[in-house]
Amino acid sequence: RGMKQSVAEQNMLKEETDFASRLKNQFVVFAAPNDGDCLFYSAFVSKLVLDFLKKARTTLGQPGMTLAELEARVNAFSRQELLSGAADMRLDAMEAMRSRPDKYLPGIKEAMAVAFQGAGDVTSQRLRQEATQQHLPLRAEVGEEGGRDELMGLLETLSAEDVLRIYTAVMGSPGVFGEKNEVHALCDVLSRKLQLYY
Repeated sequence: RGMKQSVAEQNMLKEETDFASRLKNQFVVFAAPNDGDCLFYSAFVSKLVLDFLKKARTTLGQPGMTLAELEARVNAFSRQELLSGAADMRLDAMEAMRSRPDKYLPGIKEAMAVAFQGAGDVTSQRLRQEATQQHLPLRAEVGEEGGRDELMGLLETLSAEDVLRIYTAVMGSPGVFGEKNEVHALCDVLSRKLQLYY
């Protein structure tokens, strides 16, 4: 690694730290684990916070909730309860996709096309593996002659039900990072828009 790359990485780290600091001054921030469940964990904690705030506003004769009270309420949940809530949020997002194929199939097919074209990330590898285990005895690995074409041919022949089943089987697994489709599904689950800052 060269000096330029090292300086660039340090600059990016500083920018991320500065950005995080600005966000903390504008929003109530709750820490989330830095793993594949972070999107769903954050969505669950957000739902808890909004439910607490809503109850505080609707209780007659009660003043609004302070930030310290809000943090105490969230922190009263055990780590296991929060992780369980995150897992439920993931499952709800998968169900939202399965229940609205007209809305989600275009984005899902786009994500699967990227995976089938040979993207090297773990999620893409898992999508390829899930599809090929059930539908295609691959004679060539992706990247070798014929493998990519064979996968793309498979994607074109899969039914909508099969595409949804393959995608939600992988994306519904714990530890798999949520992406654009999952953000949209969480918006439906929570009945609100989500803004992501990263």
